[in-house]
Amino acid sequence: MKKINWKSIIGWVVAVFVAGFIIYSNMREQKENAADQRHLVLILGAQTGPASPLTKYLHQGYDLALKDIQKEYGDIIRLQMEDSGGNPQKAITDFHKNKRDNMTLIIELSPVTKAIQPLLDGTFLTVASGVDYPKAAIPQKGIFRIYIDSASVMPVIMEQLQRRNLKRAGIFSFDDDSGLGFQTSFKNAFEKIGGEVVTIETFAMNQLDIRNQVYKALQANPEVIFVSGYGQTYISLFRILHEQGFKGLIVTPWAFTAPDVYQQLTEDEMKNVVIFAPHFNTTLTEAYNKHGHLTNIAYGYDALMLIANAYNMVQTGKASDMVSAMKKIKAYSGFAGNFQIKEDGNNTNDVIAYVIKDGKFIPAESD
Repeated sequence: MKKINWKSIIGWVVAVFVAGFIIYSNMREQKENAADQRHLVLILGAQTGPASPLTKYLHQGYDLALKDIQKEYGDIIRLQMEDSGGNPQKAITDFHKNKRDNMTLIIELSPVTKAIQPLLDGTFLTVASGVDYPKAAIPQKGIFRIYIDSASVMPVIMEQLQRRNLKRAGIFSFDDDSGLGFQTSFKNAFEKIGGEVVTIETFAMNQLDIRNQVYKALQANPEVIFVSGYGQTYISLFRILHEQGFKGLIVTPWAFTAPDVYQQLTEDEMKNVVIFAPHFNTTLTEAYNKHGHLTNIAYGYDALMLIANAYNMVQTGKASDMVSAMKKIKAYSGFAGNFQIKEDGNNTNDVIAYVIKDGKFIPAESD
């Protein structure tokens, strides 16, 4: 009599059980999703990775907006967060795995946005948030940016520099899409008003040894230094410039509004720093500034609120209807101020200069 191979039989039984469980789970999930009439907003986010200290504030903004959406419109939105860690390939996998008909997509970070753009053809309304490189918005593909891009903030910066009659500039930026975008935008805008960029220094993310580069840049005698970036290297730049005795103006965009940044610096280290960020809605700022990073909370909030506004206008999640509705949104008053969607898919809203006094952001004109 042939001996029974119990090990093989048990293996097959386990395999069949596991396969059956997976099939059952998927069918149950699909059934639950079909029964859930709320509009799905899939977020290709970055809860981990180098940019997570900034993107965590976008996520706080989504949460705040969801509460207000439920109060204003009811329970119409369902959020699903996928953590790419800022890795474009992981984001592509997450997109293919989770895409559904007539969902809305939120994309965070420039590298992820660039990777996802070729996969989109207008099938989904897509909102880029936390993305500042200039070519993020493509309305023909249903992609809109609810954030400031590196080029649109430059007129406000140049106005400040012209008013102070500053002619020689240095640029410190990171070697990623965001940093290089800011570098190009600042250089082009400054040269256009007759200024000269006398030094450019590019840093790697989390680069520890930066003193020699800072010292070298200061030998060119810039009157103003433009700094873009985030994280510890970004913070170190301000500290080292102060230690080296730089007396000129330091200008920087909205990453400075993160408490992870300015709360690590002393009042003296921030004395010559001017920050360019949205002209926040005063009422909402007073209500929400206790949460931290005003800029990213504001744009996370406004991104989701605009999606809800579009959904409420058409009362369907159909992509073509949502895209049309987004284009029609006028005079939206949100956390990041008053703005509307332009024909090129970007948003317009006021940007102003801030300084920090006594731990608070105040308009530079009133300092």
